[in-house]
Amino acid sequence: MPFEMPRAVQIIIQTLNRTGYEAYAVGGCVRDSLLGRVPKDWDVCTSALPEQVMAAFPGHKIYTVGIQHGTVVLPLEGENYEITTFRTDGAYSDHRHPDEVRFVRSLREDLARRDLTINAMACHPELGIQDCFGGQEDLKNGLIRCVGNPEERFEEDGLRVLRALRFAARYGFTIEPGTAQAIHRKAELLRCVAGERIWTELRGILAGPQAGRLAEEYRDVLAVVIPELTAMFDFPQHNPHHCFDVWTHTCRALDGVSGDGVLGFALLLHDSGKPACQTRDARGIDHFHGHPKVSAELAEQVLERFRCDNRTRENVSLLILWHDYCREPRRRGAKRLLAALGSERTQQLFRIAEADARAQSPETLDEKLETLERWRELVAQLEEENACLHTRDLAVSGRDLIALGCKPGPGLGRVLNELLETVLRDEVPNEREALLKLVKKN
Repeated sequence: MPFEMPRAVQIIIQTLNRTGYEAYAVGGCVRDSLLGRVPKDWDVCTSALPEQVMAAFPGHKIYTVGIQHGTVVLPLEGENYEITTFRTDGAYSDHRHPDEVRFVRSLREDLARRDLTINAMACHPELGIQDCFGGQEDLKNGLIRCVGNPEERFEEDGLRVLRALRFAARYGFTIEPGTAQAIHRKAELLRCVAGERIWTELRGILAGPQAGRLAEEYRDVLAVVIPELTAMFDFPQHNPHHCFDVWTHTCRALDGVSGDGVLGFALLLHDSGKPACQTRDARGIDHFHGHPKVSAELAEQVLERFRCDNRTRENVSLLILWHDYCREPRRRGAKRLLAALGSERTQQLFRIAEADARAQSPETLDEKLETLERWRELVAQLEEENACLHTRDLAVSGRDLIALGCKPGPGLGRVLNELLETVLRDEVPNEREALLKLVKKN
């Protein structure tokens, strides 16, 4: 066997073998192990029916939530292991889920129903790799290929269109021509897929090191799930800061945030508002005033459609809204940035700003990177100083203002906010006496 299988998985396989059944580790755990990666989960497939699996492990607590599809879950040595009976799937009338499943005795039949060759391999501690469809060769050659007829695989489950792109993005693989053609032809099947599932796959695509290349090559596929992207396609930018159209610029920028799907999504839509905001001056130069706000609104609409959690929606919206902010570096500007975004988001914004700059005209890149480095230095300095960024950081409190004669209520909050504004503008230091003096004066 070319890799080490966890002891618990070997115990499961050997126990089922002793009771007369075939059993193998299967799917993603085999793929990742062959790539030298640590699998997230280890799944087992077997010729045993669910009731026979449970009988093979007397005295063990076994969960039967997926038993109608042939799956039971066995907790062993601190981990949960899914054990699924060999099966084939019936028709997929909704292009997502099989109308029925049929248990079979053949490993090959079970592997044949899977989506990609690299996901259709099994492994046994003594028998080694069971590879009926060339998965090992495709791993070696860096190819994403469907098992059997790619159009049939996508017709069965429309989500597989994005899954193929996700694996290509994740591993930096090339999509085999026949599979690639089927992806383009069957992209409309994504309309049958729930928004939450699309978001999960899309986030995986955008986190991959090949996200930009795939976005450019499969823009028609992305447009099915995010039609808001189409306005960017081939939209020119007659501006000295840009040498690409809006979509090409976006795809180039995606390469700068590899590893983070949320940042990738923010970059995917950071300029989506540009076509609606375009104006052209007398010199023939394009301007896109207000595009961050329009882009942020479009991103919120998309994420709402995907039923994203509120935190993700807020992160993406703020990052897009502020993505064009880091122009002339000033201390008070850095204060406002930190106050609005917080430390973690500000560092994320810097990643986006750098990726954005690197996808613009090379003639202006060095200057923009120097400017961005100055912003980083200002933010680091403010954080080291524990600078005042919120009313809670002020050297005076509401009680201090009440002691001066201010009345409790909304007016008190307004005074505190006004004091914060003067501190953020560096008009007065965040010192108790200076702030109280300002209040008395007004």
